[in-house]
Amino acid sequence: EEIQKAYSKGIMDITVKSLAPSAAGIAGSAGLVAVGQKALHGQENDKIVQKYRKQHPETNLSYDQILDNYYKNRSLAPLDENGEPDFECLEAVDLKLFDKQIEQLLNGEEVILPTFNFILGVKEYKEKAKMDKNEILVIEGIHGLDSNILTNIPRENKFKIYLSALTELNIDNHNRISTSDNRLLRRIIRDNRTRGYDVTKTLENWAKVRSGEEKYVFPYQDDADFTFNTGLIYEIGILKTYVEPLLYSVDDQSPQYEEAKRLIDFLRLFLPIPSDAVPQDSILREFIGNSCFNV
Repeated sequence: EEIQKAYSKGIMDITVKSLAPSAAGIAGSAGLVAVGQKALHGQENDKIVQKYRKQHPETNLSYDQILDNYYKNRSLAPLDENGEPDFECLEAVDLKLFDKQIEQLLNGEEVILPTFNFILGVKEYKEKAKMDKNEILVIEGIHGLDSNILTNIPRENKFKIYLSALTELNIDNHNRISTSDNRLLRRIIRDNRTRGYDVTKTLENWAKVRSGEEKYVFPYQDDADFTFNTGLIYEIGILKTYVEPLLYSVDDQSPQYEEAKRLIDFLRLFLPIPSDAVPQDSILREFIGNSCFNV
């Protein structure tokens, strides 16, 4: 419904922001449009897609590459105040290429999109893309709400969606489950599965990620046209079965050992839940794998 409202206003660019690495999504891109990073693009058998196409045959649904694919090659990454690579800042993104390719897509031109290889730390150009008439372009990334991207496209032509995994559980009447811990568990699993990161690297980088949120996400969240909570009430039980072996692998001499131990103790509050019953179109599949979407 929100997509159709945007389309009826002539909006061709939907900018999506996801705090959950997305999927994530959402991750990804994840959340309102569908679940996972490739969302509705080409998923002809998905019930959401079938329903939308039936109701709005004049409108196509498309999904562009996520902003993460436009990272500058790792050797060109900007440095933070400690002289270490800063992958959270906007300057880590090749904005010149991003703005150019998005404008070309909206003009109906064919472009070769980059895919960032997180193992090698470089962009690879493999996938061709071209938008048809009446297609809606979806963009996902940590800087999706930032007014400094796509400055060549008017604000009225953007529909911004803010996604965040907000945990709605309490331990008791006085202690709540940390939303940040939930997102950290998601990130550990995703980083290990799709980026080849050791759990200690994810734990080491987490402070930078949180700092990046304060600088590059929260200041822009009020500019969103729509807010969506991607958290699932049962997900920590699911994530536990995937993340515990990774946390137990942290050596007791590692600087990240105490944090790993804290998370292990935290997970003792939850019974493990088998992932067999998790739908293949669930946002959780962006992190644990076996999604029907290409994530």
